[in-house]
Amino acid sequence: IIVVMGESLSSKRMSLFGYTHKTTPNLDKLKDKLLFKEIFSSATVTKTSVVEFFNIRREPQNIEMLITQKTNLFKLAKNKGYTTHYVTTQKI
Repeated sequence: IIVVMGESLSSKRMSLFGYTHKTTPNLDKLKDKLLFKEIFSSATVTKTSVVEFFNIRREPQNIEMLITQKTNLFKLAKNKGYTTHYVTTQKI
């Protein structure tokens, strides 16, 4: 499973999803080989939206899931025997 997050980038401006200018040429090459889905950010800033994405929760006020990380995608994957990697081009 590979998750590519185009944070701070609208899918409306990605040729992968039909934009007329070639803005995502490398992803375009993989279009027929991989499954791509549009999703919407859960927050307006990267630091918050990435944390929200990887710590699944349905209730906006349920901060327990963020604190305990019971539903953290990396934790859940590791518990099932997957090897996980986080690669970013942003400063952490």
